[in-house]
Amino acid sequence: MSTALSKADLEQAAAQLAKFYPPNPHKHGRLTRLYTNAEGQTVKRCTTLEGQGVTLGLLRQHLLGRPGCLAIGYLPGDDTGTTAGMIDLDAKDYPQPGSSDDALHRLFDVSFSHGVRCYPETSTRGGLHAHVFSDGRISHAVMSAALRVLAEDAELVKTEPYPAGDGPLSTWYILPYAGAARDGLGRTQLTTDAGQIIPVIELDEWLELTPGDALTALAEQYRPQEETVTDAPADDLKPEAVTAICRAIQNPPQGTFDRHGSLVAFMNLGGRCGRLSEVVRTLRSEEVRARWAPDGSRDADEWGKEIDRWVKAAGTRRRGIKFLLEQGFTLGHLPSVEDDDTAAKITFTRDPKRPRSRSSRVHARMKGWRHGRA
Repeated sequence: MSTALSKADLEQAAAQLAKFYPPNPHKHGRLTRLYTNAEGQTVKRCTTLEGQGVTLGLLRQHLLGRPGCLAIGYLPGDDTGTTAGMIDLDAKDYPQPGSSDDALHRLFDVSFSHGVRCYPETSTRGGLHAHVFSDGRISHAVMSAALRVLAEDAELVKTEPYPAGDGPLSTWYILPYAGAARDGLGRTQLTTDAGQIIPVIELDEWLELTPGDALTALAEQYRPQEETVTDAPADDLKPEAVTAICRAIQNPPQGTFDRHGSLVAFMNLGGRCGRLSEVVRTLRSEEVRARWAPDGSRDADEWGKEIDRWVKAAGTRRRGIKFLLEQGFTLGHLPSVEDDDTAAKITFTRDPKRPRSRSSRVHARMKGWRHGRA
């Protein structure tokens, strides 16, 4: 029978998480709200805290799972590499009953044949995660490539590995065992391939590490496909709207803004006017990288790979004009396909006297922005 963790057990559990999911010194994320919407879907509200590394104190907060910080997440590892990887089998990619379980078992079989041990976890939204742990640090690029080979060999519908790139600054994921201080298990747990639940304080006793050499050998088999951007016909914006869109990209607001959300929003606008390739080319430019990441947190190669990752998200997240205005961008006139040339033009500019939306203000506050700062 599961029981609440004692103070000593809580410290042991935090240390276990730090051992198998090496802390990221650059940033972490927090799950601030988890609820079921009117359609019966589980909805997560998360925020990313750039420049705030992971500590044992944060891992204790994750295990406590209290309001405002229901869970924390990060991409395990630092600039020297990582020992943790994860493949995400999203529920929406496997809509047929049992299809995700079949995919997971294919992944088990393929992984076993390559000498790799996987430990599954069922997410709060019904997806499946397959966790892999190396016996020594390997680069994020090697871990990512090895996971992609496993996913391809298992014929997964979609490959979504963590890490997704070659460094610790990529997309993060929520760790298992959130709230485990209450019962030793939390909302989600790792299990064996036979379904045996692994308590958080017993990770050391259950997890078998995969030799780094086996993962490196797998990575050498990976042949990346070049990311291409294709243009579709314009939707609700005229093609010439791309001029104002690119001008807004080149002139980001001062202070902090949600970079990832803004990337997706601009790509969505590029698709709506049928000029996605031009928008992506602008986003990739050195001028934009210098203005969007003035702290030097992304070199040219990292910035290009980040753009590639978010190209795949364009169209899947309903972000656009309203989101960008809330972030402080000025879009100017975006001609619509329904525009009457004799009608007055509408200029999309955020009223500086009108406060940002609550979610935008919270995001800015979490990342250090202060009202009135230049």
